[in-house]
Amino acid sequence: MAIIAQTILGVPNGKIGSLVFYQRKGKTICRKIGDPGPQSPLQLANCQAMAVTTKLLSSMLKFINLGFALQVQGTDKSPHNLATAYHKKHALKGLYPDIQVDYSKVILSQGDLSQISDLKLQKTATGLQFNWDPKLNYKKEEYDDQLMILLYYPIKKKADEFLNAAKRCDGQHFIELYEEELLAPIAVYASLRSADGTGISNSIYLGTLNEQEVLPTIPLEREQEILSEKKLKNKGKAKISDLEFRFIHTQSSYLQQLEEIKTGKRIEDKAFEELEADYLMLKSRIHTMKRAGNT
Repeated sequence: MAIIAQTILGVPNGKIGSLVFYQRKGKTICRKIGDPGPQSPLQLANCQAMAVTTKLLSSMLKFINLGFALQVQGTDKSPHNLATAYHKKHALKGLYPDIQVDYSKVILSQGDLSQISDLKLQKTATGLQFNWDPKLNYKKEEYDDQLMILLYYPIKKKADEFLNAAKRCDGQHFIELYEEELLAPIAVYASLRSADGTGISNSIYLGTLNEQEVLPTIPLEREQEILSEKKLKNKGKAKISDLEFRFIHTQSSYLQQLEEIKTGKRIEDKAFEELEADYLMLKSRIHTMKRAGNT
């Protein structure tokens, strides 16, 4: 990438040969296009790290735009630029081709506003309850600071953003969730933003709920054996449940495609992401049923 100043011929814009020129925040940017050739292991790792980071941030853009807005004032960067740079470098774990997000290191806002130091989270039968002492360590002018909450669902790779959840002076807030959402893993984050928008706090990570709901993977060679055991156990009774039957066959397809991705025989496309989400959801539901004594 190159940055080009004004020339006697003006400022180029568009494609010229293998170069593309475009404007961004008052600067002319030049990039080269074309076939880059085969990628090295480091390039492959960098590409996956960027893909994982982009996937994470794409579902929380409104939160990030508010959370990093003050940090980019007076620069030619955007909040998304700043968030991408941080998370790609500090919030990932693992090695290629198994790079993943470390949710405990995700940061969604940066600023000097004082955070709620005693914010507590509790899962109920119908949603998430947040509580704090509204009179603890805050200035009078901060009473109407806005509490921002983000719920990230690792399985679906999607987020719910609550940008005006409550005021600092409220002391509590409740978010109602569907049963399926309450059973799934949820990474929870919170920030505070001043009512006039001139201040924001650092975000805090409140933990990931339901991490224990993810079951260990059943080896492929055990699938038919498990299916046979289930049929024998339920002989003369109800047949194997549709949920379990669907899980076994979904798992077979998922593990086969996962192995093909790891060996480079296929790419991680949208269809695979949907299969993965379905597979993990089924695992979580079956585990919950077993714990409740329904199997």
